[in-house]
Order: sequence, then structure tokens, then C-alpha cells
Amino acid sequence: MPSLREIRIKIKSVKQTQQVTKAMKMIAASRLKRAQGQLLASRPYAQKVEELVSDLSRRLLKEGRLMPQLLKPRPDAKERLLVVFTADKGLCGSYNVVMLRETLKYYERIRGEGGSVHCFVVGKKGRDFLVNHGFQIAREFVQFLRRPAFSQAEIIGKEIVDYYVSHPGIAGVDICYMDFRSVVRQIPAVYRLLPPGLGGQQEKAEAPFDYIYEPGREKILEELIPRYVNTELYRLVFEAYTSEQASRLNVMENATKNAGDLISDLSLLANQVRQASITRELLEVVSGAEALS
Repeated sequence: MPSLREIRIKIKSVKQTQQVTKAMKMIAASRLKRAQGQLLASRPYAQKVEELVSDLSRRLLKEGRLMPQLLKPRPDAKERLLVVFTADKGLCGSYNVVMLRETLKYYERIRGEGGSVHCFVVGKKGRDFLVNHGFQIAREFVQFLRRPAFSQAEIIGKEIVDYYVSHPGIAGVDICYMDFRSVVRQIPAVYRLLPPGLGGQQEKAEAPFDYIYEPGREKILEELIPRYVNTELYRLVFEAYTSEQASRLNVMENATKNAGDLISDLSLLANQVRQASITRELLEVVSGAEALS
């Protein structure tokens, strides 16, 4: 059994750790609240832009009209560009593990179809993992999303568009991110960014009305594409960032609770050791008194 001094040292150490986890929990809660508000505000606009671009793209494709370069299907291409969102730091539970597991599944699926993957990585944890496991990374964005903003989405969007245009063998651009559902529930997902609405999980039916567009569908679609890419990336950045903060909040909350339980157990053990020590000293006194009598 450890000595009373050793137990008190452990209690002091656990209390110091609990102060750290409690502070990190408060920071994560503050960041989560702010990020959640920005995410909820970005979703409706991004959804409407995506629906408009998808509907215009399908109509032009159906009519055999001239399509912008970013929206033209590449049926003979077998390569994919994957953008993976991970965290720059740890202490966020299984967030990074789940994202990297989803990334590996994506690699296996594309390679099983006879294709190859070009990879952009956002976050230090994802970069380190993929490099250590021999994966080639085309672009990396490390320590980039400390404070997510639209300007950062524009930077990533420009890199994606330039890379996609310069590599005609790439069939499409997919985003691997964590979809935020609630504080306690986040789901890994893969979203088709380019070309939009021409296949994949988010394909929707055409709009019920054929609107009149001025100065024309092609011109409007060409102007909408950069805005679509940036607004979708802005939303996905906040989906990932909000999920990361929610995961970190849950982990720090559990760690703080576990530290409290451990302090209670150690305090009980300290009392037991102290009681045993007092009992032993009393027995020694009584035994000495009896020996003298």
C-alpha cells in the first residue's frame, strides 16, 4: 500500500490536471458556441447556391449546351482529388482517428476501381499520419484553421480549382470531413465538390420551374462557380471545425469528471491509510503500557 505522502502527491497532481482539463473544456465550449452559430448561418446560403449550380449544370448538360470547364464531366478520367480535414492538435477524442479511417477507406475504394488519388490535407495530424504511412500529399494546410474565416476558404478553393484545371486526368474533387449533427454526434462524410450535382450522394431532382435567366444560363453559371466553391468550402470548414470542438468538449468534460472520481478514490484511500496508521500507533501505545505494567 502506498504511503500517505505518496497518495497526497498523487491527489495534488490529479487536481492540477483537472484544472487544465476544466480550462480546456471552457475554451472548447466557447469556440463551439461561436463556430456552431457561424455554421448554422452558412448552411442555408450554401445549400441554395449548390442547388442553383446543380440545376443549371444538369439542364445545360441535358440540352447539350456548352459547359464551363470546371463542370464538364470527365468520363475517361480515373483519378480523384481528395481534400481531407483533420485537426492540428490532439486531445479531441477519436476525431482524427475516425477521419483518417474514412480517408483510408476512400483510398481503398478508388484503387479498387483502378484509379489513383491526389490528396490535399488540412491539419497537422492528417499530414503527419499520411506522410508516415507513405502517402503522397499534393498540398498541405497546417496550422491554417486556428480561426476559420471565409478568406481561408477562398485560399483553399483557389488551390483546388487550379489543381483540378491543370490535371485533366482527375474525374472529380471530393471532400472528406466530419459532418456536425449535434454536440454528441458527428458523422464522417465524403462530399462531391466538383463537378457538382452530376452524380454522387447529393444529386437532386431538377427544379420544378424553368426560370428565365439574364444574361443567360451559361454566363450566370460561369459567375456562380467560384462563389459555389468558396461557399461550400466555407461551410465544410465550419462543419469540420465545429465537430472538432464538440469532440474536444466531450473529451475534456469526461476527463474532468474522471479526475474528480479519481480524487475521491484517492482521498478515501488516504483516509484509510491515515486511519490504519493511527490504529497502529494506538496499538503500539497500548502494548507498551501493558508491557510496563
